[in-house]
Amino acid sequence: MALDGNSLKLMLGGILKDQLRQLSLLNCQRLEEFSALSLCTCLTQLDIEKSKALNDEALKGLAQHGRLRIVRINECPKVHDDGILSIVSGCTALKELELIKCSGISCELFSNVKAFSNSERFERLSLSGCETITNNSIKQLICSIKLNKLQQLDLSQNMNLDDSVLEMLKGALEKAKNLNRESKLVLTVCCTGTGITRQLISKYEPLMEIVFY
Repeated sequence: MALDGNSLKLMLGGILKDQLRQLSLLNCQRLEEFSALSLCTCLTQLDIEKSKALNDEALKGLAQHGRLRIVRINECPKVHDDGILSIVSGCTALKELELIKCSGISCELFSNVKAFSNSERFERLSLSGCETITNNSIKQLICSIKLNKLQQLDLSQNMNLDDSVLEMLKGALEKAKNLNRESKLVLTVCCTGTGITRQLISKYEPLMEIVFY
């Protein structure tokens, strides 16, 4: 039997309510609403894939608990900037944010510097297949999030991005390294399916490892 909104509410509102730490809902095309997520007071990891029903209100209901550390959202077109910003601003321990082929995300996602003011714990960020993301979006990203712990940035499958993105990242990483000369962190940037070229990637070492999977 396919999981529906009522079944999800019964499951998450029962004995799991104060115990559930991780929730994965994959290939959940038939799940028509996600308001039950607000019942998950202790959830630290959320994975949702291929849902036409997941929306900003459901994410806001979950973000109010402030526990999320890992959020992975894949092919959920009704997720917009507001929902993601509520998670980023409300969950100060967030270390991984994965947005894959989320068509509702706009090029202005990172323009809200205040929402990202607690982003110093970010270790991994994926914007793979979010085709509205532009060079200027990455410029805003660099101004909004702290790069001192970021280990992986996935920009794959976005032809709006070109080599200027790497130049911007290089400048920001050099600045961060000057502030903390003991840091040995190397940022891995995935550039598959973008307008970024391979010819001069060696010039960005050792600050960045540029990969084309």
